[in-house]
Amino acid sequence: MQPKNIEPVIFDLDGTLVDSAPDLAWCADRMLEDLDLPLVGELKTRDYLGNGLLVLVKGVLTQQMDAEPAADIFEKSRYLFSCSIIAIMFNSFSQLYQGSVEALETLKSSGVNLPEPLCINWHKKNLKIKNE
Repeated sequence: MQPKNIEPVIFDLDGTLVDSAPDLAWCADRMLEDLDLPLVGELKTRDYLGNGLLVLVKGVLTQQMDAEPAADIFEKSRYLFSCSIIAIMFNSFSQLYQGSVEALETLKSSGVNLPEPLCINWHKKNLKIKNE
C-alpha cells in the first residue's frame, strides 16, 4: 500500500546524510594558519558544528562555545574561512554516511516525494561512502 498525501521531504544534507566535518575542519585550520594561530583539527572543530558558520568561526577562534572574539579578528576570520570553503570545493574530504543512499531509495520507493535532482553544495565526484 502506497502512502497518500505525503509532502516532499527535503534533507539538510550537511551533517545529516553527508559528514562534512572533515572539510569544515580543514577550512578552520587553514583560517587559523593564515592568522598564525594554533590549529584545532577535526575533533575539536566538531564541537562547534551544528549552529551555523558564525558560531563555528567564533568557537574555533576562541575555543569556547559562547565567547566573542575581537571584532577585527572575527571579520578577517570570516573572510579567510569563506576563501577556504571555495578552495575545498576541488578537494573535498566529505563523505556520505553509510546507508544514506539506501535511505533515500527506500523513501522514494515508499512514495515519498524527494526533490530531483537532490541538491548539495559539495562536489559530487569527491563524496565517498563513510564506513563507520
